[in-house]
Amino acid sequence: MKKILIVFVVIILIVAGVYYFKKNKSSSGVHTLPDQSSIAAGAVKNPSNGLMAIDTTKIPAGTITHTIVFKTVRDYSTLAWVGLSADKTKVISYPAPSDIIHQTPIKLHNGYLSGNIGFNTAYINIKIDRYAGIPNMLSEQQLYNLIVNKNPFSEIYDCGSTTGSSIDNINSSIDSGKLSSDCTKIL
Repeated sequence: MKKILIVFVVIILIVAGVYYFKKNKSSSGVHTLPDQSSIAAGAVKNPSNGLMAIDTTKIPAGTITHTIVFKTVRDYSTLAWVGLSADKTKVISYPAPSDIIHQTPIKLHNGYLSGNIGFNTAYINIKIDRYAGIPNMLSEQQLYNLIVNKNPFSEIYDCGSTTGSSIDNINSSIDSGKLSSDCTKIL
């Protein structure tokens, strides 16, 4: 199981690197990548269940991150979320109860949100504030059984580096109907 999980994390890092490599060029035309070892340094193992998660406090300052803007098919903004396997048959990641309040997506205009989500993010039937108070983490199967939607997204955009994507700028793009031209539409 550990080997499969490590391989999965490596594959995700490679895919993210390739995506970033194709989307970002320096002014000299040379592709640049974030330091993959610095991203991997943020990966930590949850001692209660052995799953890997990203501890954002361990990712060095200066690591390039992107602003992801999304809209869901229903309002799930008060619900906790989990990460699913590629085939969406099991939970492979979830926020720590102590971190979820700080990871809650930011509400934007017209029902859009901004936060750290992935294609395989699913919402569960536990409100964020209740999830934050869980003293003993639920098992992956318990979390999976609480899923309310495995395919919650109607739109996902990559709006570039966080330094160039202020909330005001994104809301302005949303209000003017230019989100799809100002950002890269992923879904």
